Amino acid sequence: MNKHLTKSNKLNPVFINKATMLSFCAAVVMSGFVQGAPDGSALLQENETLPTVVEIPDSELPLPPEAPEDIEQEPENAFKVLISDITFKGVTVFPVSTLDEQVSDELNIKHSFTSLKRIAAQISGLYQEAGYMMAQVYLPQQNLKNGKLQININEGLIGEINIEQQGKLKSFITEKHLISLKGTVINSAILERKTRLLSDLPANEVSIVFEPSLKEGYTDMIVTTTDVKAGLGYLSLDNHGNRYIGSTRLSGQYIFNNKLGYGEKISLNGVSSGAGYSNISIKSQLPIGGNGLLLDSEITFNQYQLGESFSALEAHGRSRSVSSALFYPLIRSLNKNINIRAQLKQQNFTDEVDSVNSSTTKRLDSLNIKFSGDYAELFGDTTYWGLGLSTGYVDLDDSQKSIDSYDTDGQYTLLTGNLERLYRLNDKWSVHMSAALQIAAANLDSAVKMQLGGSSAVRAYPQGEASVDSGAIANIEFNYQKNDELVLGLFWDVGFGKEHQNELNTDTDNSKHISGVGLKFDWNLAENWRLKSSIAWRTGDKPESDTRDNKPRFWLQLVRYL
Repeated sequence: MNKHLTKSNKLNPVFINKATMLSFCAAVVMSGFVQGAPDGSALLQENETLPTVVEIPDSELPLPPEAPEDIEQEPENAFKVLISDITFKGVTVFPVSTLDEQVSDELNIKHSFTSLKRIAAQISGLYQEAGYMMAQVYLPQQNLKNGKLQININEGLIGEINIEQQGKLKSFITEKHLISLKGTVINSAILERKTRLLSDLPANEVSIVFEPSLKEGYTDMIVTTTDVKAGLGYLSLDNHGNRYIGSTRLSGQYIFNNKLGYGEKISLNGVSSGAGYSNISIKSQLPIGGNGLLLDSEITFNQYQLGESFSALEAHGRSRSVSSALFYPLIRSLNKNINIRAQLKQQNFTDEVDSVNSSTTKRLDSLNIKFSGDYAELFGDTTYWGLGLSTGYVDLDDSQKSIDSYDTDGQYTLLTGNLERLYRLNDKWSVHMSAALQIAAANLDSAVKMQLGGSSAVRAYPQGEASVDSGAIANIEFNYQKNDELVLGLFWDVGFGKEHQNELNTDTDNSKHISGVGLKFDWNLAENWRLKSSIAWRTGDKPESDTRDNKPRFWLQLVRYL
């Protein structure tokens, strides 16, 4: 739906009374334009400012500690023997040539028993560095008169995997995650991935104990799974909505974790600003197999009704969105994670203007692929990133196709990216920097445009300000943690982009640039209560999506976690 006119033709809704507005309705509807008012597809982005409930698994895993071998000092006048050749028994995880290279400098040298033990410790260190934490390297009883030394290696194989299921998670789910370890050499990286993927399942806590096996050279695992909090959620009150459908919103979410024992997650979500806007969504997540693959599904219903200066239009609409996605962790560890997500999505929109008996529909089908990850460094410095590719097809109804001057009907492609960096300067001060980018190949429908203004973008501007095809948003915050309850911050936001990727000759204001500075505070009022607030002053031009130029602009969000 084309909502845009040239700058010289823009109307200021403050000076349009009801009679005048109705006289313009026919032209407004046919052009698809309601200046400053959101349509149903743009409203799908309203929920980006809602709180989130994050479930964080244990950072530490119950892996056995490395046990360095103490080697005594070599006594004076110790008996020594010339070693001309070193062989290894029990090696499977390394090429023998790797071990030969490790000890090449020790050949054709006279060694005492103490120095021979140091050679064995050197091989043990090689195994430990590679993550084979249960490997045992030792010198068997042997005759060294011929100058040949044999080093035996017990690499540490996993024997039986005994599962003690103390929670709701069904034992075959745990077995799927761990069965591939049986009979393999114990490696900390592989074991960490498997254990973290299992503990990532909702409401599930995992502990592992190793014990000697009845089978020589093997170590058995005892895996215990227990339940943690099976229900999570929140209630929230904020002013993050669009003014024309109601800025004050009540939202809520409740997550049912592992209620059926299959490692599933089902969440119910709702948002309402009264008669102006409502949203209901149901999301589900189900593990497939035992290597981290997840199936995500979601269905969302929206409805809206324009108010304020647009109430005379009697404009309202509804939408439905259905999606299904596969999520897979390519790398899963404590300090580094890389994921891929592929999503198929279908969206249907209906916009109606009762004052002129107009109704328009459109459908959007899309394929969205995104890589994402994070990397944590020493002292808590963390980087988050994402890179996505979206391609889809917009199908406008006949009444919109005839006036689609920006050619948004049909196929589209866009590239998205985001980068965040958290620097901890000391115990009190930190710097948070973030950037988001969108690049479109052609003009986009409002459902997939990037919004530069709002509570999660450039905070000095109203929600939905400066909707662009291609653009970028950058933020920098200096935060001071006064105590465990209160964080104060100073921020600067900037956003810029092209309203239309391929502009018309009549466009005179296609480039958008907005910016602002402000203060924020994040206050944990009491147990499970949180108040987030910011106040921002714009440093750019006046907003175009809202006739009110609030300067400064306040954002408030009160959350009660369940």
